[in-house]
Amino acid sequence: MLGIDIVYIPRFRRILNAAYGHLMIERIFSQEEYDSSKNAKIINNKIVIHLAGIFAAKEAIIKASLGMLKLDDMRRIIIYNSSEGIPYVKIIDNGSTAEFDISISHDQDYAVAIAQRKDRI
Repeated sequence: MLGIDIVYIPRFRRILNAAYGHLMIERIFSQEEYDSSKNAKIINNKIVIHLAGIFAAKEAIIKASLGMLKLDDMRRIIIYNSSEGIPYVKIIDNGSTAEFDISISHDQDYAVAIAQRKDRI
């Protein structure tokens, strides 16, 4: 199963820079994913673009999970990059062996991600 998501970065930036933006970061991103930005009052552009790609990847994974994951599971989905810059996913404490291939891309005002569940049902 495939999942895809696109994020409009200017809107995502406004949300993160709003008074409640830190709450969104804490609800969606793992400790590793938001450590560098949680203390910033206004999140700089490079961090916003990076987090937008991670958010799109998490949404795509949820869509590809065939109901295995829900929106409230976003912190359990952690996106890493290999030393070669290839994104990969780790799902924490879900009791499942599902694995996903993911790809994340950015172009001007958009971040897009696609995920494919590796195991076949």
